[in-house]
Amino acid sequence: MNALLRNLRRTLRRFQDHEGPRVAASIAFYVLFSSVPALAFLIASVTWVIRDPHDQAHIVSHMIELLPTGSEQNREALMQIVKSVRKASGGLTVLGALGLAWSSLGMFNAARWGLNRAWGTKSRANFLGVRLMDFAVAVGIWMLLLLSALATAAVTIAWIAVAARPAVTLEAESGEEFTGRMKAAGAWLRENAPPDATIALNYVGAVPYVSGLRAIDMLGLTDKTIARTPIRGRFRFPGHARANGASVLDRAPELILMGGVHLAEAPVDLVPAELDTEEQIARDPRYPTLYEQVQVPIDTPAGSRWFAFCKRKDFAWAPAGARVTPLRAE
Repeated sequence: MNALLRNLRRTLRRFQDHEGPRVAASIAFYVLFSSVPALAFLIASVTWVIRDPHDQAHIVSHMIELLPTGSEQNREALMQIVKSVRKASGGLTVLGALGLAWSSLGMFNAARWGLNRAWGTKSRANFLGVRLMDFAVAVGIWMLLLLSALATAAVTIAWIAVAARPAVTLEAESGEEFTGRMKAAGAWLRENAPPDATIALNYVGAVPYVSGLRAIDMLGLTDKTIARTPIRGRFRFPGHARANGASVLDRAPELILMGGVHLAEAPVDLVPAELDTEEQIARDPRYPTLYEQVQVPIDTPAGSRWFAFCKRKDFAWAPAGARVTPLRAE
């Protein structure tokens, strides 16, 4: 016990002798003000190395998940910084990159200074040598993060190649049936829905074409807002990874098709969400407040089916023979 107390007193004395609180505050200060340019430079450099926009979005999204950016607001602020850097002109981009790189070295300089004080070491390197050492450490960290992101992307691509093959085969075999169901839903909407209605759905092919209604593509293939939303979370299949449920609800479409295009032999209590945008909509508190589920019988190539969709409550349209069910928050 006496030995433990002696070691504790010696530790506290050395901590005070080396000005531990001052060193800790200095490191925290430099990390705070160097982290933003460091992260911006890190992510911007990936976009310079990886040219394909889809690969850029996937790798940047993974790297943001790895880094301690904190809240969703911080991530969005960081993405705005990256977009600003990328939109700069050629000469300004180079100068901006050099400025970001130089600013980000402050945290490494503070950490090295603190370690030197703790161990009583005096640096013999000149100013340029010190900066080169800091730069080498920064490059090493950058390489580790980039390799991690590339490895994750490779594993994801391999998984997609294996997992998607049965789904692709099934879709090829049932493509005619699938298109027939979409055309049936579109035909019913054309004959029954008000022509000024807007529908939001994942499969913007036959349904909008046959119905003639304005559509919001919730997968982002034809929607500028969703197409520019960074990919986050689970990466499922190519063309199905982007999601922005909030932007769909912000535009308040009169109709939302959940569960893809849901056609069932009997009415259901609640159509489950399918893919990321629908899941985000289902979790949004505005969804059960503004919308209700409607199910109507329609004719399809497979016979009579119940077509389910969500209708905005203040939209003055009551389809004949409809079953209306209140929604609940998930």
